[in-house]
Amino acid sequence: MKIILHSNSTVEEIKEEFNNSFPYLNIVFVTKKADSASASEMEEVDPLTRLTEVGGIKDGDISIQSTDTIKDVEQRFEKQYGLSVHIFRKQRGVSMDTSVTDDLTLHEQNTWGREASKPLKIKMDDGLNWNKFSLGK
Repeated sequence: MKIILHSNSTVEEIKEEFNNSFPYLNIVFVTKKADSASASEMEEVDPLTRLTEVGGIKDGDISIQSTDTIKDVEQRFEKQYGLSVHIFRKQRGVSMDTSVTDDLTLHEQNTWGREASKPLKIKMDDGLNWNKFSLGK
């Protein structure tokens, strides 16, 4: 897939395009908090923000393959366009940090998210007689 980046594109537009290919992954644009003493503290950029407000980007594109690792994609956005992004895996409606597993491919992470989001199946033994159970009396 190729994501076209225009200076007037919004963060939300890029996120939607990414999610069309990887529905169980979430790409988040981040910026360092101005009042933070720690460089590791980041805050999510509002989805309606235009890319020119996030970084001084030029128009272009980013090629992303399902065989790319999370780390590679995050670094590509940073190196090519100065955009800080983090990719999270969606599991049951919750975004899970992928920092520990960022060497896995987008395909592997997306599959993991899909499998982890499937409803749990509990097999009940139809032959179980509930009348045999006692409450300790």
